[in-house]
Amino acid sequence: MPLGFSDGAYNHASGTRNAFGALSDDLVREGHPPMVSRSGDREPADQLRIWYERMTLSPGNRKVYGRKWWQGRLWYQIHPDAVGIPDTSNHEKRRSNDLRAPYNADTAAARRAKELAKRHNITREGENFRELWHWTYWGPLGTIGAPAPAPAPAGGSTNAPVPKEDDDMLMLNLHGIGTATHKVALGPGIFRHFIGTDPYEKIKNIARIQDDWQDVSYTELPALLRTYGCDLNIWDWNPSAGGFCILDPLTGTVKPGNVWTASGATRAAIAGIKLPALDPAPIVAAVRAALANGVRLDEKAIAKLVDELQKKTDG
Repeated sequence: MPLGFSDGAYNHASGTRNAFGALSDDLVREGHPPMVSRSGDREPADQLRIWYERMTLSPGNRKVYGRKWWQGRLWYQIHPDAVGIPDTSNHEKRRSNDLRAPYNADTAAARRAKELAKRHNITREGENFRELWHWTYWGPLGTIGAPAPAPAPAGGSTNAPVPKEDDDMLMLNLHGIGTATHKVALGPGIFRHFIGTDPYEKIKNIARIQDDWQDVSYTELPALLRTYGCDLNIWDWNPSAGGFCILDPLTGTVKPGNVWTASGATRAAIAGIKLPALDPAPIVAAVRAALANGVRLDEKAIAKLVDELQKKTDG
């Protein structure tokens, strides 16, 4: 029985895939559950995204769980889960799997798996950094590529199923200031604002299974950004610049139609690109106060409220 996968995980190295599958078979023969990977290979862009979600050059008042040097700079870990330095992680090297229960904790099944793993050149590498779910294969990688599909049953259809969209991307109608609706896309480590010339309807139909827009308020935006691994201070409301604006970390510009990405922010940090300081918190507070009082904010009202809030903060 091959190794099971969930949450989009995969192993493209045949050596890794076969070794974990053989270990899983050994466990099943002894009455233990099969192994299931929730995170296997990571492409370089994914590793950069996770690095940027969990590490920062400026922790501020956030709790620091560890420190690592990368590209000649000291980075601070602000997430309880560790992450390998880009280009060094065994996930990137197609050797590691983060396993689901019962192989992600100190259980009888996991302890037996650790004993059996030796014959397959697998170790519970995560014990070295408090991640008991992290297992690594140390043998030859073999052929790199997706496994061939299983043959169709006799007399059955040979038509491959058509993959559907994953719905990882949210397509949002952003409301709360005046009558304007701002269309934005939010996904893991990416935040984009659409302008009138963008084919946003076509992009929405490609990205969403239901081909739908979701309506949200500015007050909900901070929680959504955190959920999708984006920084909070990457947008602004500036009527003189066209209203809703997003920071492009690679250019340092803040304007409508921009795209912020976690990988771009990482590249900007490495390159030493100086970025403007943004703080949309007063805007969110102003919108929340207006909604509580049943007031509709237009551009002049939001500018006034933000100015009042800023004066209180400065005072």
